[in-house]
Amino acid sequence: LEKLPPIQIGKYGQIMEWHEDYDEIEIGHRHISQLFALYPGRHIQYSETPELIEAAYQTLQRRLSHGGGHTGWSCAWIIHFFARLHKGEEAFDTLLKLLKNSTLDNLFDNHPPFQIDGNFGGSNAILEMLIQDYENKVYVLPALSHEMPEGILKGLRLKSGAVLNMSWKDCQVSNIEIIATRPLTIDLLIQDKTVSISLQVNEKFQYEAMC
Repeated sequence: LEKLPPIQIGKYGQIMEWHEDYDEIEIGHRHISQLFALYPGRHIQYSETPELIEAAYQTLQRRLSHGGGHTGWSCAWIIHFFARLHKGEEAFDTLLKLLKNSTLDNLFDNHPPFQIDGNFGGSNAILEMLIQDYENKVYVLPALSHEMPEGILKGLRLKSGAVLNMSWKDCQVSNIEIIATRPLTIDLLIQDKTVSISLQVNEKFQYEAMC
């Protein structure tokens, strides 16, 4: 691991795909493996590495402006990227692209003849727009689109050992309930505020938005 090169920013303001800053043969390729550190990895984080976040966004824009993301599974991955970048509108637009262009009438992902990566990835990507959970931090509605102004999420299992229920209205959190299934300490990031909570088994945390 110590021999792996660090994440670097290239001449186009992008995350470098290789150890050297090569020009791509196919700029709009459907694979965007250089953003693994953004998702599912955690080396590029919205609140911790702003320069890399911007470079990741440039990487994505460069791929897409040259025709990238033209398969179902690639769309699903791109929604995750936009969600981690907290770009809710672009995540939603890509979700529509996935449904319109790469989803059959029976809802199978059309990557001829069928590839379930688009189905599982697309479903999880929607969840990633609503909740992000890593390194004992839980981001609430980090990439919510204005096309999803209200909703309810129930029974979500957090990695820290808890069940989360929540609702939102007018694109704002209404309430959150967290029930611990084991002792835990997490930071809950609710839009512009951070709430640190510690719970024991079966203990409950309740958050109600101020009217």
